[in-house]
Amino acid sequence: APRHRADPDPQQGYSEIKPSESPYSITTYPHSSFEDEFAEVSLYYHLDRAARFFEDLGHPRAAQPLQAMANVSIPSPALLTCARDDMAITDATDHQSGETAITNCLTTLAGTNDAAFLPASNAFYSGANIITELLGFAAGGIFMGQGHNADFAYDGDIVYHEYGHAIADQLNVLGAGVNHDDLGVDDSPGALNEAFADYFAGALTDDPIIGGYVGKRSGWGDDGIRTMDHTLVCPDFWSGEVHDDSMGFGGMLWALRLAYPQTETSLATSQQIRTIDRVVYEALATLTDSPNYTTASEAILEAISLEPSLEDPNGEAASAIMNSRNTLECKRILALSQGERRGHLFIPPAKAANMIAEAIGGGREYSPYAPGPAQLSISAEELAATASGDECVTVTADIIRDRFFSLENIPDIISGEDSEPAPLQLALLFNYNQPVRFDLSNLPAVRTDHALNELDFTESVAPGSDSISATIKVPGNPDISAVYLAIVNRGTSQVVLDGLRLVANDGQCATAVDLEAIAPTPEEAEVPSDDASHAVDSHDASGDSDNHMDTHANDSHESDDTAPQQDNTDGENDSDATAKQDDGNEDSPGFNCVSSTKGDTSILLLLLAAAAVWRRYSRTSSTSARAPGFN
Repeated sequence: APRHRADPDPQQGYSEIKPSESPYSITTYPHSSFEDEFAEVSLYYHLDRAARFFEDLGHPRAAQPLQAMANVSIPSPALLTCARDDMAITDATDHQSGETAITNCLTTLAGTNDAAFLPASNAFYSGANIITELLGFAAGGIFMGQGHNADFAYDGDIVYHEYGHAIADQLNVLGAGVNHDDLGVDDSPGALNEAFADYFAGALTDDPIIGGYVGKRSGWGDDGIRTMDHTLVCPDFWSGEVHDDSMGFGGMLWALRLAYPQTETSLATSQQIRTIDRVVYEALATLTDSPNYTTASEAILEAISLEPSLEDPNGEAASAIMNSRNTLECKRILALSQGERRGHLFIPPAKAANMIAEAIGGGREYSPYAPGPAQLSISAEELAATASGDECVTVTADIIRDRFFSLENIPDIISGEDSEPAPLQLALLFNYNQPVRFDLSNLPAVRTDHALNELDFTESVAPGSDSISATIKVPGNPDISAVYLAIVNRGTSQVVLDGLRLVANDGQCATAVDLEAIAPTPEEAEVPSDDASHAVDSHDASGDSDNHMDTHANDSHESDDTAPQQDNTDGENDSDATAKQDDGNEDSPGFNCVSSTKGDTSILLLLLAAAAVWRRYSRTSSTSARAPGFN
């Protein structure tokens, strides 16, 4: 089981435990950072600070201590391959056989000097599910990775951010993971979960930068991993990845904090707090499992209007900020124009490629294809200007194949199947003058009246430069004021696109698709209002566990007032810092800080050791757990 590494001195203090030297980079195994005692001390300090902060805001203490694990590492490919092969040879079907396979492989790898564990450059909160049970925390908890260049438990903002997810989970809000509406797949619940977690981390430190400590040491620069101090307008940042999609709402919340400086005395603790922090917390507590930007903005606006001490009974300042960020009426439609490159777009798979991808990705299925997170629009004027006298234009994007998000590349260690990259199966649906409308009310069935309006992409493969493109003729019908495009995916791989753009085709129009030959006339001759385009038809809570895996690495920031933060200390799989509820302080809210135990409790490794258990629960465990989002 997870255990402590950090032991107190005779005076029951921890001042003698020092951070690891800095800077460092983990290039060998074993590495001293995997056994870092200070990571436990730092994690406990920041958890205690976060617990007191939320108590000041009126959050009740949980009935059970919140457990937390430092020094988390991950099993290496060599260990996973060895253990999987050993299990196949012995036909392992029980937990004990799995543990035996792992033990044998640890011995084998030690003899060949191959790494059994690797740094985990991530942190996450998860409610109770099979993964946390295998890790040793049956009730769920916070898991802080030992990164390649920085220990995530050293970064106060990461701890506060993850604690914010735990708060949302305790409030029973933002757990749906995704919504489904007539534009496609909407990850607003997860994005809002990230935004609120960022806000409270920033409020606690009075700093909009998230991930300052880890970010500086991991290549993100002085602005950390992300910042709420920006002027982004929805939906320009929308990508289908929850950390990206949180940016607009997080920036709006931070702007509200700057606009309302009032303070008050906490009724719970008699400490001075910012009134807006309490109001945002109370608005969060009123949300449902599956809000979107509009409903969450409205909840905050109402809470501000009803708070006399903010002196804004009509919420005018808040309304102005929300309107400037477009959080009240955000539509997930990205306008394409010549010369402008759009950022990432994450297109979900129709079905997960393997059991690991299914467990991490949520297990949702779509048939015959999965709609993307946002649609594209091109005005008739932009089509004509880009064509510049030619008959056609090309929509193109780069394909990112080396991202973690392509989960089909992970060997399925449970089934023993090595997954090769799945064939690309993207297509475009189009409509005139209004978005392509989907009916996702009866999943996995995906219905649309525009199913026949389908175009294929052409894939171009070159060393380091894969791309897709579709060339279309410029419509000649004057009633067509805009063309809307919806990317759909029939494949088993999430596809990450980058640099979506509209380009001229230099007269090469022989292979251009004539949209009007497929759909001769627009259904309507004018662009309708977008009021109905964001109506939520359904949401899916069944496929999301409480995993907050920060695969985007977008979850951290050093706090200003924290325990000593020197460079790194990545813990390995064996240190445990369990600080119980009354550990030296009767008033301290309870949480257990531990480090992972090498061998049978490293993340994902126990999934291998407990293969039989995982087979039984992998498809159903996520339905019984809540999913605040991905961290």
